Amino acid sequence: MIKVLKTIGTFVLCVIGACIIIVIIGWITDLGTRGQLKKEGEKSLTFLKQFQMEPQDNAWDYYNQVIEDMKKRKLDYVVSQYLTQEIELTPEVKTEITAYPDLIQLIRQGNAQPDCWIPIPYEEGAAAWIPEYVHLSGAAKVIGAQALAALENNDPDKALDRNLLGLSYAQHMVHGTPILINYMVSLVILGVQLNTIEYALMHDAYDADQLERLHKALTDYEEGFPSLLVSLQVEQATMSLTIANWPAGESMFQSIGVLESNILYGFGERLISWRYWFSMRNSILHAIRYTNNMLATAEQSMVGKKGVEQDIAVLQSLEQSRPEKYAKKNLFFGLYMPNLPSMFSRKLNSQARIRMVQCAVILRSHQKKYGNFPQKLDAFDQDITRDPFTNETWEYIINDKEITLQSPGFDQDYNTDDDIAIILQGK
Repeated sequence: MIKVLKTIGTFVLCVIGACIIIVIIGWITDLGTRGQLKKEGEKSLTFLKQFQMEPQDNAWDYYNQVIEDMKKRKLDYVVSQYLTQEIELTPEVKTEITAYPDLIQLIRQGNAQPDCWIPIPYEEGAAAWIPEYVHLSGAAKVIGAQALAALENNDPDKALDRNLLGLSYAQHMVHGTPILINYMVSLVILGVQLNTIEYALMHDAYDADQLERLHKALTDYEEGFPSLLVSLQVEQATMSLTIANWPAGESMFQSIGVLESNILYGFGERLISWRYWFSMRNSILHAIRYTNNMLATAEQSMVGKKGVEQDIAVLQSLEQSRPEKYAKKNLFFGLYMPNLPSMFSRKLNSQARIRMVQCAVILRSHQKKYGNFPQKLDAFDQDITRDPFTNETWEYIINDKEITLQSPGFDQDYNTDDDIAIILQGK
């Protein structure tokens, strides 16, 4: 019995000794990396400050009022239901859709400004204030619903006005402060407008002059569509700055507000950071440098390309870096790195839809001028007729009473969720 107790005691002492050694090694490594993390944070703050502007004529001054207006009104679910055509345009629905007179004027005033910069306090890192974006996307739904209602009421002038208003709104947002959530919300706003534009084209609602105005707006949008990469770089810099300000003595999870302080969590972090000398700080430093190198390589892949081809090149570059493989080695990288394929898929899908809608506008204009749709797409600008996913001409199907433009989408397989298509009805 005594021999067993001695064995157990020896084992416990060995475990305690090993734990002490792990903590000491990790602590020494922490000291060695703290200064390097601070330098990364300083570089990140310098990078972020270039996006801090205070323009005199700022669209955000008006969009911020839109948020306050939407908070007071609380967007009715009826608007969303009508926009997705789950319910019909009854007098009650029409009343709800038109109950936002100030909102339309505020957005119009905001769109008239040359810049849209959100006053983000970057020096606060991930804890910085960000707007309540849900209300901005809610405003986009109101605009889209009003466009759809105007089409149903045979008022194409008002419908086009709302389409152009919504496109300009989305364009101001995507060109504004380059934070990732801002970019993603701008894609939601754009998607709402494209849905109503496709509806108008499908039902031949616009005349030749209106189609020309719409084509110009879509062309301007696509030509000026910024790459998602800058927003990823800002996201990375924000995280680097946050980690650089990580207080000594706190666990990583406590620092980012995930868990309460606990000695076991701190020791657990050291164990899972065994590849980096039992230091989560060292693990994070390696993750930051890996991500910076990955994004720098992706930026180089954009050279000589434009539009949607830039983001395709960036995504291919990021995939070649095998971030998912590195995430298995570095837990922190796996925790904070966003889902790149999903984000790029959404962005590329939006940009491809803009191009397809442009093509649909051209086809509808041809039909109005010549009385029928063209047999082929060869005669039109390849920048519009080329599918960015397949690098070939859109699939173009002609039937007796309608034509269809379609693409397999990001995954390049038909009959999946990311397929995109537009159907135009003939006379």
